Amino acid sequence: MLRFGIGDYKFEFLKGFVIKRDKLILHVGDNQIEKLYSVSHGNKVTVKVMIKHLKEQLNKSHLDSEQLSILRIQNASLENQIDKLKEELREAKKFHTPEMKHFESIQQKIIQMEKKRETRELELQQIIKNAKHTASVEMDQEVNKWKGIVDSKNSEIQRFRTELDSILDVLKLLQKQGVVIPVSAAVS
Repeated sequence: MLRFGIGDYKFEFLKGFVIKRDKLILHVGDNQIEKLYSVSHGNKVTVKVMIKHLKEQLNKSHLDSEQLSILRIQNASLENQIDKLKEELREAKKFHTPEMKHFESIQQKIIQMEKKRETRELELQQIIKNAKHTASVEMDQEVNKWKGIVDSKNSEIQRFRTELDSILDVLKLLQKQGVVIPVSAAVS
């Protein structure tokens, strides 16, 4: 009877295990379903937002294309007006009086003279700039030359002073020793 009791115990244990397992599977399944539902719901909201955004862009695109069409029509109209005005100007030039043609030729000559004057002025400015540069370079060279001469003379003067100081030191030494130097001999 003991064996039968252990079997019942095993059966009850297995039955409890299966029930717990099934409950756990149901619980995990419910959690998965809830997660899938929330992800699905989140995706649905995201898709709705994207659809709304795309609709707004589409509406804006339609407005832009309408404005572009209007601008193209206006541009074509303005180009036609420009062409008409150019044609009218050509026709008007055909019927100019000789005085008007003379006036236009004088105007062209004035424009050419102004261009020549501007060109000459630029050339003159360049010549002046070059002359200033050349003069500056020459002046720098001259200053450097004279600085060299002055430095050379200053060196000579310094050497002369050194020699003169040494001669005076010798004379003072001789005077201390009692040697009398005649003034006329020292001057000659």
